[in-house]
Amino acid sequence: YQNRPDEALRMLSEAEPVIAGRFGAKSFQFMSLQTETLAVATRKGDYARAFGIAERLHEAVRAQYGEQHPQTAKMLFTWGFVAHEAERDDQATGLLTAACAALEKALGIKSALTQNCLVTRAFLDLASGELARAQDLLGQIDVGVLRAFRAVDADPEVIRGGAQGLIDLSKGDASGRKKVLAAIEARDRTVQPKDRFYRLLKAAVN
Repeated sequence: YQNRPDEALRMLSEAEPVIAGRFGAKSFQFMSLQTETLAVATRKGDYARAFGIAERLHEAVRAQYGEQHPQTAKMLFTWGFVAHEAERDDQATGLLTAACAALEKALGIKSALTQNCLVTRAFLDLASGELARAQDLLGQIDVGVLRAFRAVDADPEVIRGGAQGLIDLSKGDASGRKKVLAAIEARDRTVQPKDRFYRLLKAAVN
């Protein structure tokens, strides 16, 4: 939280063998440490490191709770998100497709987690050039749910508008530029890391 991620990662790495030795590699304490390491690595933008941690955490959660449990679906979404940010698109597509379906089955399409998963999947499709699929996903996004649960840092209506703007620009509709610029401005006002979607927005107007 003091913007010292390298120092945080060093301390977490030093703690790992101690926690594993005292409590075991499958313990709640060790999983908590891994979860914190994943959060710091993601915040730092070290998605190569985060990917392996997310994969291991998903396996651990699935082993503990089972394939159908909401916590397993949530961790699958996290893994898919990291794969998307790491630009491992083939893996991200499979992971996010499975995660969104599992979250919808367990929690319903109106849950904040399901909605957030749909947003991430739409961003992936935009990055991959799958514009028709992204358009379909944007139609399933409930801005009210995202706003009520603060599932995204910036105004979700503006963020969805930015995604729509990217699609509009790809079709030659110059009015999409205004939507993209509004989304960039909204993101610039947050402390959220400048993620892949932000880079897509910036590239579209540069």
